[in-house]
Amino acid sequence: MTGVTQRETTLCQEWLSLQLEKGGFSRCDNLATHFVDGVALADLLQVLTGKRPKVKKNAKIKALQMDNINQCIAAVGALPDWGKVTLQYRCCLFSAIMNYF
Repeated sequence: MTGVTQRETTLCQEWLSLQLEKGGFSRCDNLATHFVDGVALADLLQVLTGKRPKVKKNAKIKALQMDNINQCIAAVGALPDWGKVTLQYRCCLFSAIMNYF
């Protein structure tokens, strides 16, 4: 992640892990790889919004993984209000999405 300090990356990863654990999902142990197939991102969106984007849980092919990511991006774009999610953590979520590309 260019332009981001190690401390910022660690804080983002810790926040993401905390949110995932609240929903009963596995922790984010590596920000660079955890969201690569879109499934954990859908988990995170479910925790944050109460709605889960429709994703393929066993997406091994890049095209299916990219479709999962696109479903999550579309779900984020459709959110009317972020509620309690602060700007700092919106950026963290966006970083998790963009880390795939």
